[in-house]
Amino acid sequence: KEWKVYFNDYGFGDRHDGILPYRWSKDEKYLFAVAYSRISGCCWIGGKYNLLLRLNLQTGEQTALINGSRGSDPTFSFTISEDDRFLLATPMSNQPYDFTVLDLLSGKTRVVKLKEVKPIDLEFAVMSPYEDIIVLPLFKNIEFNDYVIESLVIVDLKSKKQRVLVSNLKDDEELYPIRWLDSEHILVSNANPSFSSEKESAKYWSININTGERIQVEEP
Repeated sequence: KEWKVYFNDYGFGDRHDGILPYRWSKDEKYLFAVAYSRISGCCWIGGKYNLLLRLNLQTGEQTALINGSRGSDPTFSFTISEDDRFLLATPMSNQPYDFTVLDLLSGKTRVVKLKEVKPIDLEFAVMSPYEDIIVLPLFKNIEFNDYVIESLVIVDLKSKKQRVLVSNLKDDEELYPIRWLDSEHILVSNANPSFSSEKESAKYWSININTGERIQVEEP
């Protein structure tokens, strides 16, 4: 089967714009695809994309889950839960904090307002296997268009409670959430998972979300 997807069906593009595959769904029914924003900088956080699509590989139906490709080119960051049930996304506005959680099955949306008002990038957020807890990093701006991770926070979607898991990280001590190891532990790394060049020097730790205990582990 061959399905054709055109950027101009969703926004006002030019020869620099295009749509690229993002990932397959676990059941192989869907392909998620994205368009990158051209206003991103070298050290930008939270604004890499301006379009997220879901293509049904059985019917060819295309769904624009988030579309910021028209008008002033607003951008967003996002992540999709491991089982493809939930979409976490920042709003398409100048507000660099807070986010929504969209249930892709029911269509219901909830808004999460962070107590710590700091920039976020949901590309690095991880959702628990039971889809009730989210761990994400908070950034701080150290100079123009340059951000570093300052802390990790836990958001409990059921109780609506939030708390800081790791705080006061130094510029050279950043911790990126990688994935959940089980219901109580997450894997973190000092290397940005978006940059393959950093993988050779990467170190990994397991963090207990209840006690904050951090144990160094081998490369997974």
